[in-house]
Amino acid sequence: MTCWISPYYTSRQDSRTGAPGVRCTDVTVAKFLGSPWWQKTVARAVEARTERRQTARQDYLVSLAEWCARVPELERRTAVVRIPQPGGEVFVSAESTSPAAKGLHADLNAAANIGLRAITDPDWAGHWWWVPCDASTGRPDADSVLGSTVVPEQRVLLTVAHESPQTRRRSGGTGARPSKRVTNAWSEPGSSDLGNRTWMSRADYWLMVEDRVVRILRSRYPRDS
Repeated sequence: MTCWISPYYTSRQDSRTGAPGVRCTDVTVAKFLGSPWWQKTVARAVEARTERRQTARQDYLVSLAEWCARVPELERRTAVVRIPQPGGEVFVSAESTSPAAKGLHADLNAAANIGLRAITDPDWAGHWWWVPCDASTGRPDADSVLGSTVVPEQRVLLTVAHESPQTRRRSGGTGARPSKRVTNAWSEPGSSDLGNRTWMSRADYWLMVEDRVVRILRSRYPRDS
């Protein structure tokens, strides 16, 4: 008998420790400084930092550009910088003590996670580092967690944002039953009881993970070098 294993977020989890992480790409200093695409990306990051709305990645890009500008010309074709980038070839764990904090082949890391997911018991709390929730209530979506005994179906995991009348009309209109929307609640992976964890929205969680990864990456490029 064959069984389909969901690949969702397997490229965002450390197969060594279970910690979250992000994909990154390695770029030579010469390409980072000379590529029009990277120049535009850094320019947008500078603008965001000037307006005090930068993400951790954008703040890192600005600092990285300053560091790269100090690299001797003869070393720029061989010196490499690592940058968080969707679809990147390197996975970096947000757990600083993990071997994966130094980088793993992203696709091999994802493949290992698929294998681990196939043998993980859904009644083990460590299986759940994200929980699909009904967006209208913030509670676990019963259909998505059906059969698991460790998910507290009646506990509110996410704060529900109040919808505007315009949003309600788009989702079903007055007099119509709105379609159910599911959104994920996220927590730090671990074996602790799901009801005792701190849960976050997707946006807040992945910004937090990005910030942790950026702190690890910054240690590769001393500011006084």
